[in-house]
Amino acid sequence: MQINLNLFFLLLCSISCVYALSKCQCTIDSSPIPGSSSNPPTTLSLSTDDEVINNSDQGKLIAVGSIQVLQKLFSVQQQSSGGLNQNCPSGYIPLTQDDLTSIIARSDFQSLVGSTYLNLDFSQNTYYSSTKVNPTVTSGSDANAYVYYTLSLDKNNKPVIGQENTYFDKKTKSTICKRNLQQFSISLAGYEGFDLEKGKSYQMQITNKNVLQYYIYDNNGNKFTTQTFTYTHNGDSQWGCATLNFKLQLFGGVSVGDCLSIWTQNQIAFNADSSSFNMNSIQTSVLSGVKANVNTGFFFSPGSAPIAPIIGDSSSFYVYYSVQTTNQLMVQKVSSTGTPIGSAIDTKQVGNPFDIVSTGFGFVVMAADSTQRAFIQAINKDGSQRWFRILVNNGDSPNSPKDQIEFFSDDKCSLPFGMACMYKPHNGRLNYARGKIQAIWAHYNHFGFNSDGTKNDHTGDTLISLDADTGYNQNVFWAWGASHSLYQNMHYDGKNLYVASLGDAYPMNIKFQVCNIDTFQCNTSSTVVQGDIPGNGSGQAAGRIGGFFSIYGNRNQKLFVYQRKASTGGHAGTTSTNSINELAVIKFDSQLNYISSTTLLSGDIASRVNSIKSLAYGKNILLAYTVIPSSELQNFNRQNSNAKVDQAFIALLSGVDGSFLIQPTQLSNFQINSSDDWRILENGSIAYTYIDSSNNLNIYYTPSLTIPSYPNPILTSDTTYGFGSFTNTLVNNPINNYNNVCVKQGDSNWSTVDFGGNSSNNGNNNNNNNNNNNSSNNNNNNSNNNNSNQNNPNNQNKDKFDDQISFDSILKSFQIILIILALNI
Repeated sequence: MQINLNLFFLLLCSISCVYALSKCQCTIDSSPIPGSSSNPPTTLSLSTDDEVINNSDQGKLIAVGSIQVLQKLFSVQQQSSGGLNQNCPSGYIPLTQDDLTSIIARSDFQSLVGSTYLNLDFSQNTYYSSTKVNPTVTSGSDANAYVYYTLSLDKNNKPVIGQENTYFDKKTKSTICKRNLQQFSISLAGYEGFDLEKGKSYQMQITNKNVLQYYIYDNNGNKFTTQTFTYTHNGDSQWGCATLNFKLQLFGGVSVGDCLSIWTQNQIAFNADSSSFNMNSIQTSVLSGVKANVNTGFFFSPGSAPIAPIIGDSSSFYVYYSVQTTNQLMVQKVSSTGTPIGSAIDTKQVGNPFDIVSTGFGFVVMAADSTQRAFIQAINKDGSQRWFRILVNNGDSPNSPKDQIEFFSDDKCSLPFGMACMYKPHNGRLNYARGKIQAIWAHYNHFGFNSDGTKNDHTGDTLISLDADTGYNQNVFWAWGASHSLYQNMHYDGKNLYVASLGDAYPMNIKFQVCNIDTFQCNTSSTVVQGDIPGNGSGQAAGRIGGFFSIYGNRNQKLFVYQRKASTGGHAGTTSTNSINELAVIKFDSQLNYISSTTLLSGDIASRVNSIKSLAYGKNILLAYTVIPSSELQNFNRQNSNAKVDQAFIALLSGVDGSFLIQPTQLSNFQINSSDDWRILENGSIAYTYIDSSNNLNIYYTPSLTIPSYPNPILTSDTTYGFGSFTNTLVNNPINNYNNVCVKQGDSNWSTVDFGGNSSNNGNNNNNNNNNNNSSNNNNNNSNNNNSNQNNPNNQNKDKFDDQISFDSILKSFQIILIILALNI
């Protein structure tokens, strides 16, 4: 009976995993529009409009029966051994051998290839299909790999299907491109791929050319039949996902479909006016009955009491802290006035908090304890554990891994560079978006031994993704990023995830990465900040980082606050020098290209800035920073705060260029935790915590903002609320990460549901908490980043299904079958 019960739990786990991965799936409906008929024309015809693809005019379409081909021809490359290398535009593919057969059989063939339509010249050109004569031969050293079926004329000028070798063919090599009706991509104005606000209405316009009839419907049953329509975004309550289905009848009498997944994001009063901010309006309260551990370090250091705004609640938030006497990790819900709501939730874990994010079901936390164990834990609103994942649990200075999260980079089950034997987790950040948790953390990795027998160990950061519902469906953005990663910051703008890591060696600068959270691919730059931020490769750097800000009215441009001081550093034979003292705001675009910078402070005062907090306050930026005494100024300033001698300042910056709107004013009392980010509530207020010298957990919050009335609907041409253009192209996801080959049956690293209600990996409640984790990392880091992105994401933005079978019905049937099997064993 026990075996049957265990199997039953396993099957339930499997069902849960499958269901979690089915969130926000789009099913393409390519059937004809209700009440319409689709009949291809019997004669050749040209489209009224030119096709425009990616803002490029591709000319007219020709309807050839049910096939639609571009009048324009496209080149074929000589090197075409694996497949026909051609340059058909997006949404178009070369004709196949079968297509050529049907074209040759037409009575109007001569008209088709004549000057009115394709205007083919067989004497100077070869017209290739995508069909290989020898499809199984792909080796570039075999001449048979280059042979394709072609559209040709025989000696009597009669059309035939010929064969030609792209490698030896001396004629101009061309192909005829047809519309790919199986992967039609909708193009829109008034939408740009960003998550939308729930309840808001948006005017969208279909911009695809040569559309004869429109039929659009959303997941709430609303239908639209015009090119321009008003869509009201109402994602589901749990995950915030909605779908828009498009059925179009195109020129040539064909019906196509597409489906768009749109997620929900709270804009958090992004356009509210905060210019009248007064420092004296900041309110404070003490969390009654709480004595919490405090961390005063900046680099390689955990948090003290990070907070997370509660999704769907305009003014309350969670506070994650460690109890001073027991190190127990607790989460308290707090109102906008700093008042506890209900009892604190005991996470059943001990250690140091890293970060917390709110989700639809509750919250997700990341932490580490004194045994070098780091984990991510999901908790439901009622306090029950939803899932638990170990990140690192290999002990102190291991030679081989014992228990850690795993990714596989090849079919030999190799672990990615930098994740083979992780230990000593330092710090980290969480983000929640599109049903997934993104987690970055810094850690050591054991790479082996040097020739003299000493350990070859270094520290860097890793960014991964987990399904928020189950903790499964794990993917890696990068395995080894900045090193040494002293401090990290993340910002999700509703479309992309921006990450900043301050390095002391590789680079001696800020490493910026902008990542697609659906494909797990990132663009990287360590030169956004012009010049160096010197470090010494041992955990010290002559700079500090603040946060990101999406520019008001232009979310494709970002602002970022940082500080650096005049300093000389170096590591492993490399010398770095900076002569600039500045607290500055840098502007760059969505691809990390530098635009401009604004200097806020310079000279002596800038050299003594020791920590920075910056985040959106309406359409402007709230900036806070601390300053050390002049007597403590060093080549590398100290890496921790000292409330007895440090000064704290607050100011308001322009959301356009980062310049001062309100000059810095010193706070009457020190109130800035070292490693905790400040957070924006849904009403526009900013909340933050500070643990004082008596270990009291203080809550601070700025006034809420008056949110301007939104236009209804938000127009495509509105520069403040509207959006640009978007084409729902098929996402190129990374390949499978070899789980089916490498995961061992029963491997606890891949367990996703804890049916006992508690994790079997609970820490020892007697662990001693380190209240000033200020690590020194004297190691020579390897700078060769190996971003292992070989994973198989299942939450895709766009899934192309040809069948009309409901995914939910498949899941229900699968559940019934599994339960029956379990009960009959």
